[in-house]
This record gives sequence, structure tokens and C-alpha cells, in this order.
Amino acid sequence: MMRLLAPLSVVARGRDRLWDAVRSAETNSILESLAGEAESKQVALLVAKLEEERSQTLELLEANEEMESKIGRLEIDVANLEARLSAEPSPLPAEPAEVEGHPATGSPDFSSDWDRWTKESFGALVFTPNAKAQWRKCSYKDFERMREALDSLAALAKAWKKEKSTVGDSLVSWIGNQTSLTYAPEDEPLRIKKLHEFKFEERVWDRQPHIKLDDHTTKDRVGRIYFAIDGDGYRWVVDHVGLKLYGL
Repeated sequence: MMRLLAPLSVVARGRDRLWDAVRSAETNSILESLAGEAESKQVALLVAKLEEERSQTLELLEANEEMESKIGRLEIDVANLEARLSAEPSPLPAEPAEVEGHPATGSPDFSSDWDRWTKESFGALVFTPNAKAQWRKCSYKDFERMREALDSLAALAKAWKKEKSTVGDSLVSWIGNQTSLTYAPEDEPLRIKKLHEFKFEERVWDRQPHIKLDDHTTKDRVGRIYFAIDGDGYRWVVDHVGLKLYGL
């Protein structure tokens, strides 16, 4: 009977303080164990991340070393090139074009001038049949100015051919420095209107390069000389002498 009543007597008199202390200690131990496991996982994650960043840093360092090596080689190449260039003599500027003067004829007829210009330029300035026909029927007012421009162009073409097209500068600067002519290498409106191509000697040429004689004036005073540049034959092939090919 006493053995059966013993457990009930414990319940009746309440929890024993020693028992509570034991249970509390067990609970704290369990909590610390769980906390330790969480910290271990977090530490493992941090270690893995650190290793990844260390690996990336090493890759960047290797790439940086390779880049510095390439830069060093390029600096050596540049220094060698500058040394070679400084040792070579600078190209001399092309000789100024000598324009042969001709007395004014008082006539817009250039029939005796076409062959003269080609001859004086040693074949560097040639005229297509279209260029001659366009001049005959055009109404450009200042024909003496056009004749003078073609005199200058023949001299320029001769000098350009003599230097085999290597004049030490762009044609815009070279022509502008030697004459009063205004040269333009391109004509976008002409190209858009599909007026830039012509056929000559069984070949298609681009006549965007041109000499300008006035702008921003009446239409009958805006002169143009359109020509193609033959880099192989060292020629300027003129296909239009007269007024501007499209409206002002």
C-alpha cells in the first residue's frame, strides 16, 4: 500500500526543488546545443563565402598581372616605333603647283582649252565628253573665272601626279594652301539624288569630289567642277563643268 501511495504523495506536496533544477539544467544544455549547431552552420557558410571571394581575388590578380604584362610589351613597341620614326627623315611637302597664265579670250568657248589642260597637266586632268557638253549648254555667267579655275586645277593635277598622289596633307588643305580654289571631297545631296556616278572608259566613277565657285548667290553664278579621282592612273577625271548639279 505504501509503495502505491508514494508517487501520489509527491504530486500532493508539489515539485521538488532539486528536480526542477535538474530539469532546468537539461533544458539549458539542449538550447546551447541547438545554438551551437546554428552557429556552426553559419560559420560554415561564412567560410565558404570567404573561400569563394579569395578565389575571385586570385583570378583578378592573375588577370591584372597579365594586363600589366601586355601594357609593358605595348609600351616597348611604341618606344621602338617612335625611335624608328625619329630616325627616318620627314617627307618633304609637295612642290607648289605652278599655274600657267593665259590671256583672257573674252569668250566662253573652251573648245581649244580642253586638250591644252590635259597636255599641260601631263594627262593628270582629263575631260569626259559629258563635261564638255555640259559647259557648252550651261549659263554660268563668269566664264573667265571658270577658265582660271581650270588653269589652276590642271596645275594641281600635274603636281599631284608628280607626287604619285602623296602630297603630305589632305587634298582639302593642300589645294586650299596653294590656290584660292575651294575643294570638297564629298557631296551628300548629289549622292542622295543619285547624280554622283558616271560611266567613262567602260567603268563607273564617283564624281562627288568637286571645286566650288561661289555659293549663296543667284543660281547662274554657282559654278561647279565635278570630277572623279583615279588613284591608279593618277588622274582627275572631270565629268561636269558648269553650274551646280542640283537646285539651290
